[in-house]
Amino acid sequence: MRLALAALAALVACGAPLAAAADTIIDGIALGTPLETLLKTEGAPSSVHSGDNGNEILWRTVTGAAGVFVDEGVVDAIVFAPTAGKRITVDFDGKPVSFAIGAYTMDQADVQLAADAQYSDGATRTYIPAPGRELVLMFDEQTKLLARVAYGDRGTIARIGYIRADDIATSVPYHAAILNKSAIKDAGPGPAALIAYSIDRRGFVKNVSVLLPSGVAPFDDLLANGLTDDKFTPAHLGGRGIASTYYRMVHAP
Repeated sequence: MRLALAALAALVACGAPLAAAADTIIDGIALGTPLETLLKTEGAPSSVHSGDNGNEILWRTVTGAAGVFVDEGVVDAIVFAPTAGKRITVDFDGKPVSFAIGAYTMDQADVQLAADAQYSDGATRTYIPAPGRELVLMFDEQTKLLARVAYGDRGTIARIGYIRADDIATSVPYHAAILNKSAIKDAGPGPAALIAYSIDRRGFVKNVSVLLPSGVAPFDDLLANGLTDDKFTPAHLGGRGIASTYYRMVHAP
């Protein structure tokens, strides 16, 4: 991944609402960044999953793993587990606080960030560094050293399962769309393409977008034009069908 675990690992939260200005992150990656922009920087992800906890796009490299959760085509949360030694810096209401992966301890967090603490559960600590934003520090259970970090919109972080869901999240359960039948199977060893289905509340495909082409022209043309009859169980919110976006990676033959 050309980005960027270092980019993600240099996080600076500005605390602005997501609908307004995006949070600033080193190297230009931010909450609110369009997925298509990120794909141009990063290239093909390692995996994609549209599930009940959201749409996750994941990159894995020798330097660690980084993923984003996407809602309505933009980044709503970032989860990353870089190699030891990487540092992140998060702005807590104007005060920058730095953490070193593999060196920052759970005891340090409990002392340094007590004023901003929200939840403490085993080896996980959660904080509110700015309105509407959630920071989750996940420590190794054996060493008590920082291993993973999640940052993003509070509702998205709750839906992922990193913090206890609030009353809104628990009272309106969400179930993602399910792909039941497709005209194209993931064929295997060829280059990957990333597509996005727009699905209506009845499960019918309204549009298919090729967000990242495989580079194999006949295959990419087939993706753009041959999947509108794919069959889905629609997404449900509170037991009612709703429109949604479903992301899928497929490989050219």
